[in-house]
Amino acid sequence: MDQGILSVKLCEMEKEYGRLQSRIQLFQDRDHKRLLEEIRRMEDKAAQETLLLEKRMRGSGSPAAVKLAQAQLAYEKSVRRILREAEAGAFSRENRPPENPEPAILCAEYAADFATQSMNYALLAALKAMERQLACEEKEGEKENE
Repeated sequence: MDQGILSVKLCEMEKEYGRLQSRIQLFQDRDHKRLLEEIRRMEDKAAQETLLLEKRMRGSGSPAAVKLAQAQLAYEKSVRRILREAEAGAFSRENRPPENPEPAILCAEYAADFATQSMNYALLAALKAMERQLACEEKEGEKENE
């Protein structure tokens, strides 16, 4: 197994995290129109990434990769539905107007928590892959020494 791919993926995650931080800071000071433009752009990008994931899933020969892609697609679908409902005011507490930002803020908070959890699962998967690689190499070394 090429463990270099794990380093590459880690660098990609780090780069994306930096972009996320910068954009949140940048758009906190932007006007409403620019913010709406960025939302539309991000939604378009998310739709493209979903299509790419579906295409890769159909072409994958790995049952594990297909299952993971299906889980990711199910999560994305659930989040989109929840965000639409929150935008419509479905989750506002009593005596609060439907346009209250609280449900959207909670969605953002939980999405950040999920991203952190996903990074921890990525680390766990990487560690298990490395352990399997080492075990395989050790077994091959024992066969050679026999």
